[in-house]
Amino acid sequence: MPVDAPTIGREPARVLAGYRHGGRERFRLISLPLIGLLAVTVAGGCGRPAAPDDAVVRLPQGGYRAAPAREGVLAFLGIPYARPPLGAQRWREALPPEPTDGIVDASAFGPSCRQLRDENEEASLKRQDEDCLSVNVWTRRVDGPPKPVMLWIHGGANVSGGTADPMYDGHHFVRDNDVVLVSINYRLGPFGFLDLE
Repeated sequence: MPVDAPTIGREPARVLAGYRHGGRERFRLISLPLIGLLAVTVAGGCGRPAAPDDAVVRLPQGGYRAAPAREGVLAFLGIPYARPPLGAQRWREALPPEPTDGIVDASAFGPSCRQLRDENEEASLKRQDEDCLSVNVWTRRVDGPPKPVMLWIHGGANVSGGTADPMYDGHHFVRDNDVVLVSINYRLGPFGFLDLE
């Protein structure tokens, strides 16, 4: 049974994102309809058991089906939180994702951002693409009372890394703790931090 993502006020939930511009730190609110997924999964923990046939959430940009539940944990993987940062959108503020029709499979990690391959950095050995702005959410349930949300932002000195690294898989953490775990991919190196102004 699909669950609708809640909103804050009349707009999709928003997140505060910092970016560097002109040598000064500035902060702007960027709309991320996917944060609605967080609000849905925050409600996880108690309620009906997680099951593969009802592990669907509906967000402002469309519906997403989780990977089949393992040990009572659902994983919504590789969900885009912005339009692809390509062409004229490269080095610009992220735009909300385009709406999708139907239910999209969310059972595989999105690609890592472009980076140098390094045998010591597992995510660099996985699929890479400039279209890498995706989020992963692990939860026990998609309904019930609110649960704490933990956000994991991978390291790598802003030039390497990604959420596809098996070390960052949130399955065991959520299985053993009563939380919702979120991880994000973000633009790296010049794709995320080059300022030409």
